[in-house]
Amino acid sequence: MATNLLPPGTMVGRYRIEQPIAQGGPDGPVYRAHDAATSRRVTLLEFLPPGIAERAARGEAPFAVEPTDFDFRPLFAAGIAEIQALAADFAAFRHANVLPLLDCFAANDTVYLAVEAPDGRTLDRLLGPSEALSPDEVQEIMPTLFAGADAIHKAGLLHLDICPAAIAIRRDGSAALGRAHLVRRTLGATARGATPALAARDAYRAEEYFQPSGKLGPWTDIYALCATLFRLATGKPPPDPLKRRRDVAGGLPEGRCIDPVRLRDVGASSFSSRSAPTRTGCNCIQSIDIGEYDTCPQGCAYCYANRDQESAAMNLKEHSDTSESILCLGPSDPVTVNGQMHLFDRGSEPQTRGFTA
Repeated sequence: MATNLLPPGTMVGRYRIEQPIAQGGPDGPVYRAHDAATSRRVTLLEFLPPGIAERAARGEAPFAVEPTDFDFRPLFAAGIAEIQALAADFAAFRHANVLPLLDCFAANDTVYLAVEAPDGRTLDRLLGPSEALSPDEVQEIMPTLFAGADAIHKAGLLHLDICPAAIAIRRDGSAALGRAHLVRRTLGATARGATPALAARDAYRAEEYFQPSGKLGPWTDIYALCATLFRLATGKPPPDPLKRRRDVAGGLPEGRCIDPVRLRDVGASSFSSRSAPTRTGCNCIQSIDIGEYDTCPQGCAYCYANRDQESAAMNLKEHSDTSESILCLGPSDPVTVNGQMHLFDRGSEPQTRGFTA
């Protein structure tokens, strides 16, 4: 890969290469460069996808790029055309949380993009291998990324490469999405896992990205944002989307959003339960929605069933520990829900009539 890098001092169009800042990425090397026309520093991305194209010195064109195999010529040409078309769409797009595209031009038989250089570092370089951020740090970063992605989607565009390596943290602490513009699904399935850097980014992509007929949309970027949140909160890379799909097909347990085992662990008591799935892959148990405020005898302040801790404490006093229901029981009017009788000690008029969740 080192032979594929442009040496410092090389002029590419009006840009002078200062030094490489990334290599082995999904589309090729990324350089720090100087714009001779504006005297500003930029990030220059060169379309040289690993395993598909390579540097091929040819006499008067020492830095020319060409496909590694004749069969890759249509793919390489399609990639260039797609990048140029999408660059035209992004050219006028501006948002505070997205690094702007400044230029797109052809040189060395390939295509280059110049993106505003952030006055900071990418998020992956700031994080240790297993380092997680604090909740406050996550709260500071993620809303700005969602705002940037939302603006991209409202403009009718997609990012398709959201991951820590494509997130810039500026010196003032603000975050911005960047390096979206070279990454295209044209090369997605072919280049998957071709280099360690590419394999690391794959974990943040939804499975439809790798499917030739997969439908891409804002949801594809939202998946990547959630995968990024997982990495920041846990310090662990997100699970590979295609591997997870294979694991599910191989027999992972069905999902449960209402899990009797966990409820028994939390409640420190046993109760009977009956499976009541609502869709394929669901293994939830039958449950009764509390339905209104102040009907739960426990004192969880965050629960929507309690308006305040005072009412929760009152409910707790009236609760029967021998009941399998969390509803307050007492010598009052019976209410039958799904064939089960529930009694409420709420005076002459019960405050709730539970219903199936």
